[in-house]
Amino acid sequence: MDEILYQQSRYDAKNAQHAAFVSEIMAKVTADLAEKYNFTPQYSAFHTAGTAELDRFKPDRGYLETEEVTKRDRVRDKTILFYKQIISAYANYCPDDAKLEAGKTVYFAFREAGDVTHADLYSEYALLNDLVERLRTEPYASALTTLDLAEIPDEIEAANQSFIEIYNQRYPQVSQRASSLSTKELRIQTDDAFDEMAKAINTIYMYNEMVTKDSETREELKKLIADINGVLANLRRILGQGNSGSGSSEEEPAPEPVTPEITEVYSKVEDPHDPTGITRGKETIMKWVGDFELVNETGDGPGKIIVKDNFSGIEEEVPAEDILSRSNTGCEFIMIRDFAEGEYKIRIETYDGGSPLVLEYPEVIKLV
Repeated sequence: MDEILYQQSRYDAKNAQHAAFVSEIMAKVTADLAEKYNFTPQYSAFHTAGTAELDRFKPDRGYLETEEVTKRDRVRDKTILFYKQIISAYANYCPDDAKLEAGKTVYFAFREAGDVTHADLYSEYALLNDLVERLRTEPYASALTTLDLAEIPDEIEAANQSFIEIYNQRYPQVSQRASSLSTKELRIQTDDAFDEMAKAINTIYMYNEMVTKDSETREELKKLIADINGVLANLRRILGQGNSGSGSSEEEPAPEPVTPEITEVYSKVEDPHDPTGITRGKETIMKWVGDFELVNETGDGPGKIIVKDNFSGIEEEVPAEDILSRSNTGCEFIMIRDFAEGEYKIRIETYDGGSPLVLEYPEVIKLV
């Protein structure tokens, strides 16, 4: 007797592969079937969870506003980093004791907000709104006045609002989402609901086999189970995990998942691992593992390469036009030109299967 394979959807599929699995199951298991065989509660739970996951995943590519979304996000990021650096300078040293204390007060608010530029686009909007609201309350508002920087909340708010206006034109559904859960959390909910629906269908099928023995029910449910098993088998095949089903004589072991990480950053010179450092303004190689590419949220351009001064905390993003080539194992780019010699950290911000992925190179790089 064929049975639905429980929890097969939990394999290490990328978000796009999991979304395709959900779409296929939703197409094969209908509301009419669920009502006919009395598993509507389980069907409804799966349909609701699956719809939420697919809504979160939708890439919605090809809009004309893509370049403008990226441009306004960069303005927003640079605005927050600019003011954060000014406040940090006051908090670390100022000959005026009152301004030194005011700087420390305001810096606490920035520190509590965290590195908001690492958040996904829409989450950054919410985080900056919270920061602006906080800066307009005491003791932060008075501290900003002491520093002659009372305009900071207005400037951050203006950049944030400019971004969200164009963002909502492109992604009107994002601001209307009922769920604030991440893709990972939504996938878990979908898998849980799928398992419950699978158990219900199996129970109904087995009860018919042993008790009611209705031939029409047997054939209809048998076909449904075979269709679902086919989707699961195809998912396993795509993931390189062998064939599924009771007829398989031998299964290949599931491959060990590779944790994405940056493995190397070096100058593209005759001796790529020259210990003297990486030359500013010259071609640089970055390598990684994890089978992903450096892309932006919409997949129609490069993701971000960000270099951070270890001493001052100042960050600068490599311009998109300076990212020369990209593959699923690394990229080639022009190292930041206008930083001073010294020690730096470097990270990338990309999207893997539609989900944000931020990776920092674990070693300090030296620019020369």
